[in-house]
Amino acid sequence: MPGKLYVNIAETMRQRIDSGEWQPGAQIPTINTLAKEFDVAVVTIRQAVEMLEQDGMLKRRQGKGTFVEPNARPDQIWLQMDSTWFGLERVHKGFDPKILNAVDNMSQPPLHEGDGFPVSAYHYMRRLHRVDGTPYALVDIYLDMEIYSRSPDRFDSERVVENIKAQPDITIKSAKESLTVGEANAEVAQLLNVRLYAPVALVRRVVKDQRGRVVFLAECVYRGDIVNLERSFVG
Repeated sequence: MPGKLYVNIAETMRQRIDSGEWQPGAQIPTINTLAKEFDVAVVTIRQAVEMLEQDGMLKRRQGKGTFVEPNARPDQIWLQMDSTWFGLERVHKGFDPKILNAVDNMSQPPLHEGDGFPVSAYHYMRRLHRVDGTPYALVDIYLDMEIYSRSPDRFDSERVVENIKAQPDITIKSAKESLTVGEANAEVAQLLNVRLYAPVALVRRVVKDQRGRVVFLAECVYRGDIVNLERSFVG
């Protein structure tokens, strides 16, 4: 994308730090070496290095080179998805959602072909999910208004899927999930405390009841720098 070449290179370099390929305290390749590797001008590499230096990930030392800062790697948040799909919702004891926006009686969520039939009305809320004060996900939730009205305080502050499963007259007939990789726009970058265009995981979840109605839909944006999704399967 025009005007973003150094940003993309900086992101690749950031991933090398996050993955441990470039260890804290280690010296990274020279500007000229990186310019040859990425087949770009030296000035482009300098811009990428400056960006990571501003983010506290790299430090240039005159006459010595550029080094990875000791605290450059962020703490990782592991979200383990088990074979029942709902495992992702049970991971962190420090789960701390903050409601940013809420609307009652929304008529239509952003359904895709094949998702299922809508219910008559939905409660919408946008939540910022945090662990130990660190934002890791931005989630847009659409929940059957009738189900939400049964226990709004719990649905506002707890994991939605677990509360749906606790309803005696609701049977989750099917659930599906899709994941794509994207970039943080200005709003997401600000809310998740990441850079503009930083990599994010876009996860979409759809839950249907026994009548084929979509009772829950969530569109989630996860930080790519601190969130790791791990799925385990039962043999």
